[in-house]
Amino acid sequence: MDNAWSPTAIRMRQSPDQTPYEPTPHKLLTSFLKRSAPGDVQHAEPQVLGHDATGPIERQSPQNPRQPSLFIDFFLYLRSMKITLPSLDQLPEAAERFIDTAQLVQHPGRVFAFYGKMGVGKTTFIKALCTALDVEDVVNSPTFSIVNEYESPRLNGSVFHFDFYRIKDIQEAQDIGTDDYFYSGHPCFIEWPELIEPLLPEDAVVITLEEQPDGSRTLTCNL
Repeated sequence: MDNAWSPTAIRMRQSPDQTPYEPTPHKLLTSFLKRSAPGDVQHAEPQVLGHDATGPIERQSPQNPRQPSLFIDFFLYLRSMKITLPSLDQLPEAAERFIDTAQLVQHPGRVFAFYGKMGVGKTTFIKALCTALDVEDVVNSPTFSIVNEYESPRLNGSVFHFDFYRIKDIQEAQDIGTDDYFYSGHPCFIEWPELIEPLLPEDAVVITLEEQPDGSRTLTCNL
């Protein structure tokens, strides 16, 4: 159900003189190829076709027909990424790439707010993330308990999984101590965050899942 990922995310950066990094198609392609796993793609030095006022005109050699299994679009200006997930087979790799890109192991104390319609795959993707974090507990959406706590050997700590679908009001969420969870230093994965938005930390990672006409899923998130 969920879809495709890429190598470690390209991050916003500045040049030594502190001028903003200006991505161009050539820079994006070069960065992607450098970060691709060995064997995913084969490429050669660009072919110089000629010169104009701005410098050499280059043409990239075609990629090997064996395309990478995961694809990702980086919107560097917005510091966000879009992932297309054509099938469930891609989930393990997608989850691992997400963890790497979000630096979840290095900085575990973040809140991840998953937006999407019923049945789009929020719980399924959170299960994949927990599996990648070596969680051995049964991961189910805490529709009635509101929050589940799992133990992650990889993080050497807890992971909190919320489902606010049945929440009646903000006060009910506050009564379970959301602040204590959100600022505990442990990752929090939230389903139906739109029902408690005033309680979300300002730096919460917003993740939107959508189903496409062909049945694939797209995942967009800010970083």
